[in-house]
Amino acid sequence: MKHKEWLDRLLSILYPPRCVCCGAVLSTGERLCETCSERIARIEAPVCLLCGQSLQDCSRKHPKTAYKEITAPFYYEDAIREGIHRFKFRDRPQYAAYFAQEMAASIRANLPGVAFDQITCVPMRTAKEKERGYNQSALLAQELSKLLEIPVHCHLLRKCADTPAQHELKGAERRGNVFGVFEVAKPELTQGKTILLCDDVKTTGATLDECAKMLKLAGAQEVYCACIAVTRKNKSVETVSYTHLTLPTIA
Repeated sequence: MKHKEWLDRLLSILYPPRCVCCGAVLSTGERLCETCSERIARIEAPVCLLCGQSLQDCSRKHPKTAYKEITAPFYYEDAIREGIHRFKFRDRPQYAAYFAQEMAASIRANLPGVAFDQITCVPMRTAKEKERGYNQSALLAQELSKLLEIPVHCHLLRKCADTPAQHELKGAERRGNVFGVFEVAKPELTQGKTILLCDDVKTTGATLDECAKMLKLAGAQEVYCACIAVTRKNKSVETVSYTHLTLPTIA
């Protein structure tokens, strides 16, 4: 047995693969255990790219945003919500690889005609990033850069003020909480560019919208967004403009 094969086997015994969502030890090459696989809510086509939800969950009542379209593979519910919490708050930076793979599949399916010039991410304050040890959105952007073969600039945006965490606020408070707190650190990199902006979760979209607004003000041509998950809005379904939908391929 070669040294590397022996080392890989030893590491697999000492650090067995675990489910991204619940942490259960896995015996196969999958990233989710059977129980969590049944507890994830995928966003199925056709998709409304204004809100990122499946058409059946879309209400069509979308505020105007600085970003053009958004896509995500999951709803922020059940097992995926637990997995994102582990990724962000329980020191699991390695989970970025799995989530980015799912995000990349969503981007390929829902934004196939977009030629991105670069990828960036929602920034954190330096002190908070040092406390956590990483910016989870930057890790996602870096993984997506490898998968999609697009240049990444994680420090294109800068957060210039401390604010309460968005998840601690009500919907109406979130937009005011992020107003004016982001700036473009390298405006020369945005001129005429089509940018993919990454974050972990979209709830109201206020953070993504504010970041996209600053990128557009700095000269970006278009900004698109990608997240691991979006919050499902349970509203009545209305007719949606087909210019913002991704329809399933008919064989």
